[in-house]
Amino acid sequence: AADSQLILEVKNQMAQEAFCSLTTGVWAHYAFTWDNSLGQVQCTKNGVLERSQSNIAKDLTIDNQVAMMIGQDYGNTITTENSFGGGLSQLRIWNTVLSNRVISYAKEKTFPESAIL
Repeated sequence: AADSQLILEVKNQMAQEAFCSLTTGVWAHYAFTWDNSLGQVQCTKNGVLERSQSNIAKDLTIDNQVAMMIGQDYGNTITTENSFGGGLSQLRIWNTVLSNRVISYAKEKTFPESAIL
């Protein structure tokens, strides 16, 4: 059974409808995409689109001054009640929207250190 959800928030706009379900004790591959020109957020789990939502931070950009939090709702006080309690084996952030096909291909690949920021 799903214990909680993985949700993307961009520029204080939470994509509450475009979430992926998390299941305790089960490893999974999750990918979010955000297309700022469309405001489209998509969440895929193990290569399958789970949910999507439109009009999230449409036409906004992310600059080098943006704060990024993983596993915590940015707008809330940091507590164990609203934090991610689990582990990540990898985290990849791309500066372009990848297709589901490319995401599925890239998830199994190792990249040289020169390609990692």
